[in-house]
Amino acid sequence: MRTVIGVVVCLAAGCGDVQKIPDSGTDIDASAGDAAALPTAPPVTNGQFADLAIGVPDLVTRTSGTTADTSQSAGGLCTAASHLWISDLSNARVLQLNAPPLVFSADADLAIGQKTLTAEAPGPTDILLTPPEVFYDNSGDVGCDGTRVVVADTAANRVLIWNAVPSASGAPFNVVLGQTTTTGGAAGTSASMLSSPRGVWTDGTRLIVADSGNHRVLIWSSLPTTNGAPADVVLGQASFNVAAAPQPPTPSSMNNPVDVFFDGERLYVSDSDNNRVMGWNGMPTQNNQPAEFFVGQNGGSTGGPNASAGSQEPNAIGLHLPTQITVAHGSLYIIDTVNFRAVVHTPRPTTSGEPADAVLGDSDFVGTKVTDSQTLTPRGLVVLGDKLWLSDSNLATGGSRVLRYSLTNLP
Repeated sequence: MRTVIGVVVCLAAGCGDVQKIPDSGTDIDASAGDAAALPTAPPVTNGQFADLAIGVPDLVTRTSGTTADTSQSAGGLCTAASHLWISDLSNARVLQLNAPPLVFSADADLAIGQKTLTAEAPGPTDILLTPPEVFYDNSGDVGCDGTRVVVADTAANRVLIWNAVPSASGAPFNVVLGQTTTTGGAAGTSASMLSSPRGVWTDGTRLIVADSGNHRVLIWSSLPTTNGAPADVVLGQASFNVAAAPQPPTPSSMNNPVDVFFDGERLYVSDSDNNRVMGWNGMPTQNNQPAEFFVGQNGGSTGGPNASAGSQEPNAIGLHLPTQITVAHGSLYIIDTVNFRAVVHTPRPTTSGEPADAVLGDSDFVGTKVTDSQTLTPRGLVVLGDKLWLSDSNLATGGSRVLRYSLTNLP
């Protein structure tokens, strides 16, 4: 979801006709499953305007900083148990708001990964997160289930678990994966080591990690309680000791997977450098299990940008370096990074090559731009009730904000 720290991917219940689905860690509507009512129209309109922003005083200003009400590079988002988390990658922290804000430039309540809301000290330690190693390494993930918080500390090749939601800045984590000590940062390829992990997802019982540098996804069938605990299942590789990224891809291979999301019925993996989102019906239980459908491609053996139309040819089917993903209210939301947009599939796709139904950041699927204030460099997204929160940060221009969109047509 990745980069240093990451995105948070889960939500709180209690808005309208929604409920928390334990398997997804996300607030989605009670009718999200295939057996129940599905949405009949997309929840946003093409090029829709946001109605609120965090980190800036209005929808026109682009700014950044290291304070309680600004960020340097807003990335992944998560919400659970009435909290909202914003990963602030360049500042090596995750900002925690104890309630979704209702005003522009709302202050965060505390920082995860730093001792204060104005600090930006580098880790890795039992408290400090690790800033990105390179300028463009700016997408991460945070997972949560309402009790625990899980952060991908990408540059330190580790995933960190807090067994309770922090109540003050600088809270130390309880468990580290990918390392056996609280200060280790070495990369590796085994069942217990990681290389640039990015996306994370948990329902409090299971844990899934997009281990980007090893071109794989790891699944822990029970939430780890000891440092360096090995994973149980690997996707994208034939075993835990290889890290291949074949070209062209296969239905089971991966190339720089960035995010993961399980909605209770399907697992989605953002296979970024293959320009696709892979889908499994149910939770995979076998190593190297092939995906059953592909969003962004017409099948499992192609990986070109924009469904092989070309890097400068956005369209309704294709993607170009997709990153963060989430499912809510029966729709699949995808950050389509190089196309500078977010696309929405309503209802969730179940077969390869299905076109998206709505787009944010553009007025249409071929790239017609909206006004300057609504153009996007999107990083992460999450849905809470009838609101979509989307992080929009551009390290080159120094603008970092989190936008709020109102959703309609919910089932």
